[in-house]
Amino acid sequence: MTVRLIALMSLVLLLSLAAFALLMASHHTAVMKEVTHTISVVGRATLRTFELPDFTGADGDGGTAERAIVIRVEDVRAEVDPAHGTLLRIPTIGESEQDRMEWTEEIVLPIPTGEFHGLFAAFRTRTLILFLGVLLVGTVLSASLAARFTRPIRRLDAGIRRLTGGDLEVEVEATGGDEMGRLGRAFNEMTRRLRASRDREREVKRREQLSALGRLAAGVAHDVRNPLHSIGLTLQHLQEAAPPEDPGRRQEFERSIGIIREEISRLDGLVENFLQFARTDRRAKVAIDLGQLLRETLRLVEREAERRGVRIEVVAPGAVPPVPGEVESIRSSILNLILNSFEAMESGGTLTLTIRGADREVELEVADTGHGIPAEDQDRVFEFAYTTREGGHGLGLAMVHQVVVEDHGGRVALESRPGEGTCVRLGFPLAAAEAGAAA
Repeated sequence: MTVRLIALMSLVLLLSLAAFALLMASHHTAVMKEVTHTISVVGRATLRTFELPDFTGADGDGGTAERAIVIRVEDVRAEVDPAHGTLLRIPTIGESEQDRMEWTEEIVLPIPTGEFHGLFAAFRTRTLILFLGVLLVGTVLSASLAARFTRPIRRLDAGIRRLTGGDLEVEVEATGGDEMGRLGRAFNEMTRRLRASRDREREVKRREQLSALGRLAAGVAHDVRNPLHSIGLTLQHLQEAAPPEDPGRRQEFERSIGIIREEISRLDGLVENFLQFARTDRRAKVAIDLGQLLRETLRLVEREAERRGVRIEVVAPGAVPPVPGEVESIRSSILNLILNSFEAMESGGTLTLTIRGADREVELEVADTGHGIPAEDQDRVFEFAYTTREGGHGLGLAMVHQVVVEDHGGRVALESRPGEGTCVRLGFPLAAAEAGAAA
């Protein structure tokens, strides 16, 4: 668009130059015609003031002869001669008294007009140079003005392309109070509303899933958990009442019973996760020392960390104020993040746990050196039933988001680089009194 605008303005200037050149040529011809007419008129007027009675000339025998010369003033004319410039032609009629003869001839007087032509040519050259300068300056100004006026349009066009591609985080630079500035601000406001609408849609979807999960959990608790407990009791009775007498068969029997018990325990844990995730009767909140809770949680995973070759580092710059919360749900959330980090570091690595007091909140950071999360999956990791781990059920991080954001009014942020690791930050707001003291 900028190139087309510059080309159009340059074309207009060139057409103006051509029109000016044609106008100069036309005026040159008209001026020269007027000059010749003026010379003719001036010549006639001048000759009318002369008195030419007789003209005495030499005859053929060396004597003198008297001849009368009459000038035809009305026929005096000036004309342009390509070879000699402007000529003044004076027609005359002569008569010799001696020979009684008459003749007609012209007196030709050259009028020098070369200086006039030189002045006109110099004027034309200076005018042409001036016009070319104007053309150059006009082209530069046209380019700068075109760039200035089309740059916001290009930015807006690029933003619209990104928006139509699904990028709702795009915003354009909107400065000034002109139409483009107002259009840019309107575009940014539109993208902000679209992001808010997307977030509301996600929240509605999350709540719908929670509602469905609550109904499902109630059915699971009734239809699955009780039979699982019955199976467990029956296995215990079978193990005590009818063990094989053969040592080899007894060993195989015990191994099979153990596998069944592990699977029952896994199913029971899955049911417990569903119930924990969809529970509506939240327990009362108490003041929690997150530092102490973190140390207690780490004692549960010390042996697992050693087995996986994971080194755990705890960074606690200073004491942090207590936060109101439900102990078991926060403990379960921290444990979920730690176990996810273990899964991401299949060949070992470093897990860094940082707890610090921030502005009106306590921040807990869980950072690992695992394989990371692809950029296209980072916005979905906290969604219900989303998982990238084989055998995962997609409840862990969804439950973390539910506990921290929904139940405790906190925040969850995730940063991850594939091949480098993942960092999850949990922010728990302080109680009103603690927040006032921190402020």
